[in-house]
Amino acid sequence: MNALCSRILLFVLPAVIFSGCVSGGGSGVASTDDPISSRRAYRQRVASPSTRAQAIREGLHSPDPLIRRNALYEIIAERGVEGLADIEHLTRDQDPLVQELMLDFVKSIGDPQLRTRLAKDIGAHSTDRAVHKAVNNMISTFQYYRQNKRLKDDPTWDHEIETIQTITLPDDTWKILADPTEDGHEKRFFAVDYDDSAWKPIKVGGWEQQGLPQYDGVAWYRITFTAPAKGQANAAELHFGAVDEVAWVWLNGVYVSQHDLGPEGWDIPFVMDITPEIKWGEKNLLVVRVHDSAQQGGIWKPITLHVLK
Repeated sequence: MNALCSRILLFVLPAVIFSGCVSGGGSGVASTDDPISSRRAYRQRVASPSTRAQAIREGLHSPDPLIRRNALYEIIAERGVEGLADIEHLTRDQDPLVQELMLDFVKSIGDPQLRTRLAKDIGAHSTDRAVHKAVNNMISTFQYYRQNKRLKDDPTWDHEIETIQTITLPDDTWKILADPTEDGHEKRFFAVDYDDSAWKPIKVGGWEQQGLPQYDGVAWYRITFTAPAKGQANAAELHFGAVDEVAWVWLNGVYVSQHDLGPEGWDIPFVMDITPEIKWGEKNLLVVRVHDSAQQGGIWKPITLHVLK
């Protein structure tokens, strides 16, 4: 068999057309132990009306992932959701190509509870990062967004703005908890009355050297700090040195805003106004949800509180 023919047979499109390439261009049939022969035989059976249905049913349980994927494709194309009973076991398939096709199918299901259950099952049996990301995107209920307006951007404020006090938040009293299922918002990790006593202590710096080795995904930070008395202050801002990569911020249980530039935002400073949320002269709870997709992650530069007049 020539190299080109092998590539055609090994890298198949969704319809998985196993062509009739044979050694030397002749009509010989390869050994039944040869996956190429098995794929060719499968395609011949699928092409025949008398054996098609049985070939597809058997193909769904084939040890060859390309045959399983083709059989899955055929069921989806012919029967859609009505064929779910025959293909549901493939949510536990270990092959990324089968998983991706199952995810495409699951996206088309109208029942949100069924869609979520199947997607979670696929994610639970996959080790592929792209599949996990697709599953999380599909089932995520995280929809937080708020535009944050700083005092300097307020068109109704026509006075000179002066920073009268700058306070660096503590470096070593943070707590962190990984959230691989990305449902911490549903558990209200940001709430003032949430019990974080079991969370791990962490300092400002990458989280991979502080208990989360090789972890990519979502983690939550919590810290309590004391704000100064209001005095002559007109506003308060938090200045973040850098968060790798994306950050969503709550103060005293209230969602403030987000820093979401994707992976490119990992080393870019950002500022959020917290005037409506800060409790002057009292303890304040700051919560930061962080998402990192590669390498280091976390709050890795200091955060400072700026008091403005």
